[in-house]
Amino acid sequence: MSRRARLASGVVLVALLFWVLGCPYESEVPLTPVEAARIDASLIGKWQFGRCVQADPKGSGSITFFPFNEREFLAVLQEEGKSEDELYRAFVSVVEGERFLNVRQIRPMAEKSLWYFVNYAVGNGELKIRIVEEKPFQEKKGPSETPYEFLRKHLRDKDLYDEGGAQVLKRAPG
Repeated sequence: MSRRARLASGVVLVALLFWVLGCPYESEVPLTPVEAARIDASLIGKWQFGRCVQADPKGSGSITFFPFNEREFLAVLQEEGKSEDELYRAFVSVVEGERFLNVRQIRPMAEKSLWYFVNYAVGNGELKIRIVEEKPFQEKKGPSETPYEFLRKHLRDKDLYDEGGAQVLKRAPG
């Protein structure tokens, strides 16, 4: 499967935010080992995006986070007009106090699935997310620098995230 096809079919929560035009960073490794992760209970539940939240003409849907075990989430993406849900594995890493989701689409064993990183904050019934972009990694990442080390060093760089800024999802009632 080509890189463009992977991006179109299942980019980390970017598929969730298909109105994001940027190019997310893809990594073969997560930011931190899953063994270090803990469930962030504030994420559990259903979050709505698109027209139902922001009158966005590009679509709407929801993503629901279920605890899978004591460290990981199962994230289920439901997009308006699509008959099949998309499934993601996700867990939280903390970099200098900032929370990031390590997200990877669940695919058949034969298909390669890469990690994507999403900075997030939960508060007042909103989930604000920012997708980590590829361009800063291409321009600034040292040859032996891990994604975690790079993010820690460049956490405040304005070009680290999509130009559109944070996307806002609303907690679904009930």
